This record gives sequence, C-alpha cells and structure tokens, in this order.
Amino acid sequence: CARDVPGGGGTPPGVRDYGLMCYEMTGLRLGEDLELAVAAGDANMDWGLLSPALRVSPLTLPGEVPSQAEVVAQSVTSVTLTWSAPKFSPTAPTTFYRVFSRRVDTSAWVERVSVMVYTSTSVGYLIDGLDRGYAYDFRALAANPAGERHPPMQLRLITQA
Repeated sequence: CARDVPGGGGTPPGVRDYGLMCYEMTGLRLGEDLELAVAAGDANMDWGLLSPALRVSPLTLPGEVPSQAEVVAQSVTSVTLTWSAPKFSPTAPTTFYRVFSRRVDTSAWVERVSVMVYTSTSVGYLIDGLDRGYAYDFRALAANPAGERHPPMQLRLITQA
C-alpha cells in the first residue's frame, strides 16, 4: 500500500484521506487460509460492515521442484544448464531459483547465482569458473519469499580435461 502505517492499521497522523487504509498482518501460518472482513465506525462509534468477507491464502512454498535438468553447452571451465520450471500455482509460485555447485572431491556447496524466473516453462544458467577435469554436482532449488522447495534438482558432470 502506498501509505504503510507503522505498527499496522489506522490512519497516519495528519492524513485526512480515509479512502485508503492499510493494515499488515504478521504471524500467518504457511498454507493456512484466512477469512477477513473490514468494518468501520463513525464518531459515535456506530460500526458497520464495509466489505463482504474476503478469503485469502498466504503464499506457500513452491509446490514442485525443477525437473528435466540437462547440459546444453560445456567448455573446459564452464557449463550451461537448463531445467523445466515447476507447474505454476498462484499461491505457491516459483519466483526465483538458487543454484549451487560443488566439486565432488569436496563437501562445500557454493551458491552460484539466484536466477530470476523469466518464463514459466524453461530456465537456464551459464556457470563458469570451474576447474578443468573435475566432477561437479549441481543443485537448483525452486524458491519464493516463503522459502525453498526441497529436495533440490541435482545433476552431476565432469568438466573437460
């Protein structure tokens, strides 16, 4: 809302335009539907219902993981991966991906990039800076502001020597 009210609810001090009010609800549980209604009172504290009840569903984790990973290009120090995006859901959309890699001879996963979703069907990313002749594991996690969907999509390959 254009005029966020600190602490939620009400009209900011000095504002006389009562046409737009904001209220932020916190502490909601993922996947739990809510029913909201808006009521207002006048100076005599006469209350009336302003709107019919509204059902809302808070954002939930993406419903599925990325799938069908494949290598579409490879050099001695880079690889281009693509994968199919999860099915779209209005209450559980995938809004970005977190991509990780690790050399198989190590245990440390390195985050490579957060890839923004530009199409609803296919996503890809060029990962460079790899060491020649080593095996690598790659992971991609579907994510949105509610969190990440596990398990991640995984793929293993060996860079060219």
